Amino acid sequence: MVRQRLPLLLSIALLFEVVAISGIPLFRQFQDPDFFWHLKSGEWIWEHRALPDEFLFASPPPTMPAVVQRFTMTSYWVMQILFHLTHAAGGMVGLVALRFLLYTLLLLAIVRVKDGDNLVFLGLLVPAVVIFSQYTVERPQYVSFVFFGLLLQLLQGIRSATSRAACLAHCAAVPGLMLLWANCHGGYVVGLGIMAAWLLAESIKRLHPTLSPLPPERLRLLLGTGAAGFLASLLNPNTYHVFEVALRPSGGPAFIVEYLSTPEAFRLSAAPWILVFWALLGLVVAALAFSWRRPDLTILTLVALTGYFAFTTVRFVPFFVLGALFVLGRIFSAPRLVGRSRIAIATAGLVLGFLFLGEAAKAYQGIPRSTRVSEFHFPVEAADLVQSEGLQGELFNLYSWGGYLIWRLAPREVFIYGAIGDRSLFDLHRLILAGESGDTHGLPFWKAQFRGRGIHATVTPVFDPQSGELFGLLPALIADPAWKPLLVSPTTVVFAEDTPGNREAIRRNALPRAEFYRNLLECCAAIIKVRPTYVQAHIARGDILLLIGDQAGALRTFEEALRISPRHDIARARVKQLRGR
Repeated sequence: MVRQRLPLLLSIALLFEVVAISGIPLFRQFQDPDFFWHLKSGEWIWEHRALPDEFLFASPPPTMPAVVQRFTMTSYWVMQILFHLTHAAGGMVGLVALRFLLYTLLLLAIVRVKDGDNLVFLGLLVPAVVIFSQYTVERPQYVSFVFFGLLLQLLQGIRSATSRAACLAHCAAVPGLMLLWANCHGGYVVGLGIMAAWLLAESIKRLHPTLSPLPPERLRLLLGTGAAGFLASLLNPNTYHVFEVALRPSGGPAFIVEYLSTPEAFRLSAAPWILVFWALLGLVVAALAFSWRRPDLTILTLVALTGYFAFTTVRFVPFFVLGALFVLGRIFSAPRLVGRSRIAIATAGLVLGFLFLGEAAKAYQGIPRSTRVSEFHFPVEAADLVQSEGLQGELFNLYSWGGYLIWRLAPREVFIYGAIGDRSLFDLHRLILAGESGDTHGLPFWKAQFRGRGIHATVTPVFDPQSGELFGLLPALIADPAWKPLLVSPTTVVFAEDTPGNREAIRRNALPRAEFYRNLLECCAAIIKVRPTYVQAHIARGDILLLIGDQAGALRTFEEALRISPRHDIARARVKQLRGR
């Protein structure tokens, strides 16, 4: 009796895990740095009834080609308007509701791709939702995942439809899908690439009957559909110029995980979900090995392409997951395998899901905060100050904060934000943040850059979250009499230059040096109280103590950092330096 009920019990348990893990992306606080500039861009497009030709809310880098600027600012316009209208109608609650809609559409696309035994499918769905939970739902890229799943369903439908009418219905849907996709997100280029590979594989099958080629009429319909989909995708603001951009190097900053390969990302973050991806990749290879006698060239092409790009670039992992579900469900549901595979795959999925239930529980506990912007990730208090005091001039800001500051403070310009993937500007941002002091026309490098760009205020972190070291710009600003600290919070420090436009704000908010240092130390202490093992906060506290001349206190702090992380190079170097004095 128990053995007979086992598939049902496993199905119920797997469904529970799928629902539970789905809460991770749905109930987290708003913390994606790119979402906010998309939201503000949608507002600008809606108000102006036009698409921008260059970067909004920041000075365009002179090295950025016009075609790249236009692509960046116009390739998401449908989704950006949707974000804006949703926020205008329902605020942050509306945006959470939009999360649910997009996530539901993704699950529906996955279910429609399903091909095979239900229990096998549920066992594979658990690792899929684990991986998808790591991607922010409220970004235009999420709709690319949805459309990719729909495209796979349509292409397979053209191959396997049992009637001409059903086949024609699938053919007719492809151009419409590509038209909408091309105006929502630039990821439609991935769809075009997979569609071209699919058509090529099906055409090659005509070379020999053992490859199970499609009937000539069905192949002609498939090729015509591909051509129509390609032409429809050109009906977007960038037409064929999108391919110029797609062939350029991404130029993404090296610390952004989505630009890294999965081995690089795992080395930096040790994220467990990457192990899940590798396991799924290995399972696909094993499944294809089981079916080597009758390989499907189209399926091999699909998983080879998506697998390669997913392994080498994190942002492509979800495309592989959708392809993997399509392939694995079919192979492990084959009559000679399903008897042995369904319980094994379901059990493996159940165990894997159990490992992520703790993260899911935290997500559900955070439901009351899910409609808020994360103050840990963004300078909320600093934006309030800049807005209320009307600080003048362009803002110098942390790269990942630019989008949020644009949303809060536009039309004020920021120094850099996520849309501007210009390597030279990012390197300049890094040098300024480090407080580069090389002489430039009689001024420190950072100050000469500020003068040249009209920067009269800064919104930056106190310390580097990776190393814990104080950003070099902080002591440089403290030492410059023209710059005054106005705010210190656990994540942010605000400085303003003493200019006529900022003078009243400085008079009301400037912190005396002793109070400024005291606030810095209190903020570090607050972080340490919440996260006692966060060694970076200990490093920052020790560096602040060194700034004020308390070497004994700094030594104790660095020694505590070493107790927490005995191999921390910076803590070890600081202790060695102080003990040697």
